[in-house]
Amino acid sequence: MHERTMTFKSDGKWIVVPSVVGGQQLTASAVLQLLRAGRLKPFGRFDTQEAADKYAASRSADAGNVRYGVSLLGGTPAPAAIRKGGR
Repeated sequence: MHERTMTFKSDGKWIVVPSVVGGQQLTASAVLQLLRAGRLKPFGRFDTQEAADKYAASRSADAGNVRYGVSLLGGTPAPAAIRKGGR
């Protein structure tokens, strides 16, 4: 199975969430909106980015995650905090 995820830092924890819903690749903004509304649940919460990345890679044949440093409680992605791809 092929799965894509996004990893966000939120309130001191790293969370891994699905980024493809209903066959559609979501933007980071859409993922955050669904999380805030309670319509999208994280796959897991981790103390370190490395642990989150390892878990995400284990869930996906395509281990290229998108990482954002945001707070899910009103934060927005900062362009400098966005890194696409591996480490």
